[in-house]
Order: sequence, then C-alpha cells, then structure tokens
Amino acid sequence: MKPVKERHGSRELALVLAQQLLAIEDLHYGLWDADLPLQLGNMAQAQQRYSELLLGHIDTLLGAHPAPRLLDVGCGTGHLLEQILERGYHADAVNPSAALNRQVRARLARYPDRPATLYESDFQSLPLSELRARYDVLLFSESFQYIPLATLFSHSAELLRPGGQLLVCDFFKTDAHGDGAIGDHSFSGGHLLASLYEHL
Repeated sequence: MKPVKERHGSRELALVLAQQLLAIEDLHYGLWDADLPLQLGNMAQAQQRYSELLLGHIDTLLGAHPAPRLLDVGCGTGHLLEQILERGYHADAVNPSAALNRQVRARLARYPDRPATLYESDFQSLPLSELRARYDVLLFSESFQYIPLATLFSHSAELLRPGGQLLVCDFFKTDAHGDGAIGDHSFSGGHLLASLYEHL
C-alpha cells in the first residue's frame, strides 16, 4: 500500500481549527434548508442534516440486503462512518491521512461487536485481490473528485458485489468551466461532468 504521509495538509489544519472554534466534527458539506439560517453557528446542524441525507440513501440502498457491507471512501474523521455503524451496518473505510486516521481508529474502537477495517491508504492502493466483490455500496462523500475516473471505475468494478452501487455526493465541473465567469473561481476541484458521463 502507498505509505501515508504524516504532514498536515491545509484541510486537516482547517479541520482542527473548525473543531475547536465551531464544535464541528468534519469539514464537509452542509444541508442548508430554508428553515436554517445561513450562519456559521449553524454549521454543525447543517452538516448533520447532510449526513442524515446520506444515511437515508444508504438505508434505501442497503435495506433489502441480508448482510450488507459498505466502504466509506475518504472517511475523514470517521464521523459519518460511526453513524453508519450505529445503524447496524457492516462498514470499512479507506483514508490516506495519518492525522485523521487517529480519530477514525478511536471511533471504531467504540464498536467491538461490529469490526470495521480501516485501510490507511488512498483508494488507488487498496488490495483489490483481498477485497474482490466484498461491498454492496461504495460511498464517496466529497472524495470522488480526488480519484482519477478510469481508476475509480475499474477499482469499483472489482470491489463491488454483483448489483453493487456507488453513492456519490460531490461537485462536478460543467461545460461552463473555463468560460471566465465568476463561477470559475468558486471551486478548484471536481471532475468534468462530461468526462464522468464518458466513463460511465
């Protein structure tokens, strides 16, 4: 497996600051419904709403499986992974950040009756021969954009059981990307949507 770097990235440092100042668990999207004012103090609540949206989709996708298993790709601090385990699902995770993985391991230790494996690597370095056809759902919550599309789909085909599914929540660049409009400066990541459709 690809070695895990110990140095902190800017997202990890921002997370530490956000955890201290805003009492939030992760640096991820928030779901800001009309009833929730767009204020920094509501970040934790908006993020939990986002997590509950994903959990609802997971329930829909896995509800009919007798012994479902999920892989949380890029699990961050493990906050959502912990909620998946609390719902009774079997889940593993992959995450390349040594700093964040300390938090993930602490969360997983709370569930000795539901053992989960944390692969401390990037998605591209997963041991495919060991994990072939192991998962019913691969969850990409803001991690899809960091994986080359060709690798993403070839690896996913190896990891998923027959009928398995990808659950992707991320942002993508449209055909308007690069047109010089103000939106070009909003986000720096994300795959081109047209490229996603081509690979699909």
